[in-house]
Amino acid sequence: MPYFTSINTQIHYKSTGSGTPIIFVPPPALGAEAFQYQFSQLADHFQVITFDPAGNGKSGKENIQEQSIREWSDDILALADHLSLEKILLCGYSLGGSPVQEFAAAHPDRAAGIILLASFPEVRTKLLAAKIKTGEAVTAMNFKRFLAAGLAVAHSSNKKVRKNLQRNIEQSSFSVVKNIYRNGRHYSIMNKISSIECPVAFIYGAWDPVARPYADLYRQKLPQLQLIKISNASHQLTTRAAPQVNAIIRSLYQ
Repeated sequence: MPYFTSINTQIHYKSTGSGTPIIFVPPPALGAEAFQYQFSQLADHFQVITFDPAGNGKSGKENIQEQSIREWSDDILALADHLSLEKILLCGYSLGGSPVQEFAAAHPDRAAGIILLASFPEVRTKLLAAKIKTGEAVTAMNFKRFLAAGLAVAHSSNKKVRKNLQRNIEQSSFSVVKNIYRNGRHYSIMNKISSIECPVAFIYGAWDPVARPYADLYRQKLPQLQLIKISNASHQLTTRAAPQVNAIIRSLYQ
């Protein structure tokens, strides 16, 4: 399994295909397995790259302090440097969109474009805050099997996909995951969102009560935004709406 080093931690990543490089950034705990359908189905047109954030999945669990959103963004930069990639596309799913936005604002010369799947610029709604707080509570109590089963079932009805997700979640350090949830709940890109110069696509499900409220906020703040709504889809876009998501990515950057 390939690894790279970032902030003294060994981080597991996967890469397949050739073409325009695109790094997929997952939310806490799910890790690289959140992008199983993108990894297998987009490699004909892209170099598809994803990774387990520090403390998650197969990545190292040592030498990790807070794992802030900025540190998470630094991991993306370290991965791009490790692969000798100058310009990259970035796709962040849910809370994984926060380090993607941080990266694009901090390194405008390295971001060719960003895709935000059911993401948010900051936590403004009570529903989103409550969902993240639930994740913090479950990880604080170390209920690994409970969280693993719940997230796996929410993301797929396919047994193999569920098994891969559960295994990755159960391998994660829940103290690290809890810190990521907490830091993500307090994170905001709003004070530097104007520093994002690259094209931005915000993709959300028509039935998603979590991300949908942020569509107007993104529209107001990002003049280069492409706003894309997927009918009959909720929050779990990478798995339950994989055909639509993959088709949109191809249409945007093929």
